[in-house]
Amino acid sequence: MARWFDVYGRLRAVPTIATAAMVGGVGYLDSRFLSCVQAAESYHRITGRDAVDEPTIHDARVSRILAAAPDADHEWLRHRLEWSNQPSLALRLEDLLGAIQHEVGFRGDPRRIARRVAATRNALTHRTKDKRAAGWHGQVVLMETVWLSLLASVLKDTGFTARFIRERLARDSRCRYLRTHDVLDVD
Repeated sequence: MARWFDVYGRLRAVPTIATAAMVGGVGYLDSRFLSCVQAAESYHRITGRDAVDEPTIHDARVSRILAAAPDADHEWLRHRLEWSNQPSLALRLEDLLGAIQHEVGFRGDPRRIARRVAATRNALTHRTKDKRAAGWHGQVVLMETVWLSLLASVLKDTGFTARFIRERLARDSRCRYLRTHDVLDVD
């Protein structure tokens, strides 16, 4: 129980965001999808890697880029590169999905799923047309996939075994839904 309180304390708002998105009643699908993805991204920011490259490597790259750019563009470019060492949403989701692939039993490539989730989030957030973005039904499948990944990750961080997580998820209605759509292989 102490480990649960430790994990819960580190996660701060993640359980609130995730619960509101998935348990808080009926809402607009777009909002529920975006909240679920936000919870997964926040979870990764707290528990996962927070840089793509070592800071010294990244700083050297930024210095080379700035040195090659005209002086008039330095301020704009420096602003654009300020957060460039942060993992993208797709990389964060790929890490999250890959870390619990065995526990959840994904069929398919976590990278492909992560990129589809990120493309859908970007299309909804920026109101752009992206043929990689999921439609209504795809959003439901992706949202449930992210939710189960988040649940499995929290259970794993809390100290539950892979076997327990697989058995728990096998009884979950969301997991059964995803099995019928060939996303999961959990019995």
